[in-house]
Amino acid sequence: MKAYLTVDDIATERTAILTDYLTDRQIKALMFVWGQRADAFADNCVYAIKKGMVLGNHSYSHPAFTSLTMEKAREEILKNDRLIESFYKKAGIKRPFKAFRFPYGDCGSALEDSLDDFLKNQGFTPLKDSAMALKKRHSVLWDFDFREYKVRPVSGISFSEIYKKAENFLTEWKADKEKFRDFIPVILIHDHTETEDMEKNYFEKLINLFLDNGVEFIPPCGLSSCPSASE
Repeated sequence: MKAYLTVDDIATERTAILTDYLTDRQIKALMFVWGQRADAFADNCVYAIKKGMVLGNHSYSHPAFTSLTMEKAREEILKNDRLIESFYKKAGIKRPFKAFRFPYGDCGSALEDSLDDFLKNQGFTPLKDSAMALKKRHSVLWDFDFREYKVRPVSGISFSEIYKKAENFLTEWKADKEKFRDFIPVILIHDHTETEDMEKNYFEKLINLFLDNGVEFIPPCGLSSCPSASE
């Protein structure tokens, strides 16, 4: 049961803690950078790179791309990419590949094809052998979202509900070995201090659940660049 692990909305004050947790378990994740947040925690982004995580682009201000003009959409992507490049330069490590994830999975509606062409021309790549790669698209979506960000004081959604849904997903996956026969699934979790305030160590608990059920998180690979597990 192989999967890619992706972490959205870095960076926060906990990003280094999450990085250490993943490193201890020999997991390399694709961490998507929300530029406005990362500006305040640049050192944690550099730390993640040095520990073997791959940083992806999640736009600078995390807008819904359907609400943007093409010009504004390009600006969101390029501004954040310059920031990510600065992190790699500071870390002294070559960026292995460029990945982009649309905030909220909103691919731009009427602009979707134009944005995909733009991503392609900018050198962005889907994850190797993922569903998006099969579709020949150039962004990174997901196949399972923990949706733990919904655990909030007034949401009425508890962490136990999130945990149970993850258990159900794993049960279905183990029962149907053909579920992801044609591609490697992409798993999504978030780096949110707001969720940590609601449930201590939520991140570790959910990832441990997957590990305990036999999921192997493989290193993130672009179409033409696959960092090895030993790098």
